[in-house]
Amino acid sequence: MQQNKVVSISLFLLVLLAVEGWYLWQQKKVKQIIAQKLVITKRQPILLLGNSHMHFGGYTNDQTQAINLAFPSELFIFTYLKIKLLMPKTVLVALNPQHLQKNNDDALKNGLLSEPQYNYLYELLTPKTQQLLHQACPFEQWAMFRAKQWFPFLGTRLKSPVASNLLGGYKGYKSRGEVTAQDIHRRLQTVFGAYRYQLSSLQLAYLKKIVTYCSQQQIRLIFVGFPLHPSFFAKIPSKVFHQFQKTLTELKKSGSFEYWDYSQQFDEPGMFYDPDHLNKQGAKVLSNLIFTRLNHQ
Repeated sequence: MQQNKVVSISLFLLVLLAVEGWYLWQQKKVKQIIAQKLVITKRQPILLLGNSHMHFGGYTNDQTQAINLAFPSELFIFTYLKIKLLMPKTVLVALNPQHLQKNNDDALKNGLLSEPQYNYLYELLTPKTQQLLHQACPFEQWAMFRAKQWFPFLGTRLKSPVASNLLGGYKGYKSRGEVTAQDIHRRLQTVFGAYRYQLSSLQLAYLKKIVTYCSQQQIRLIFVGFPLHPSFFAKIPSKVFHQFQKTLTELKKSGSFEYWDYSQQFDEPGMFYDPDHLNKQGAKVLSNLIFTRLNHQ
């Protein structure tokens, strides 16, 4: 009986060791791919960054001088790091009023740091910035993130992450039908209502750093206000837009940038996937407008 227990435990440990070894190998492989992509992408003339709005709305498949490295829920702290690592001539960053709201910090609660690219990028942050993320991240998610650095199989399916869209990129949304009043209500509650219109100090601090750094390095910085569904736009309180304009005015003290506002660009509901994200059709039309404007300046 005792011998059977020893055999069972030994077999379990061998399987655990094999699985852990496989994931550690995959983790190393992913880091190599990300590092290579950073080298290849460095000094790309035009870089598109931001969260889901740029990820789903910045169509670059027909552009040779531009690359989209946006990723859903990306915080400005990582957008800032990507700019420093890649040093583009021009960078376009998604910026709407909702990107400054407190709910953006929920990306840490939802496991952003456990994504392979952010696990890698975290290691490139300064100790002070790492500490800042630690303070902003809920304990449970921080514990899981740190545990996965040592045991990458935790909470992960047995598959290779190499095929993932590492560092970000364009991914078009298919149209799912008409945006309903219920969709708009839910989105308003998620973006603005959950924290009662409270702004994110973390987002604001790194937005300012982005402006300062781009000015110092003579990088052309263009913030892009993405189109909002007309019914969604109409429901956003005017105080949100007033605060946003005040923020843009304050940012001018940190450096130069342009703000291209396309928030009311589309009246056609068929351009939208949901209240504030474009579908594939909308992404292609908007991106054509943006790159045409860029090429004529």
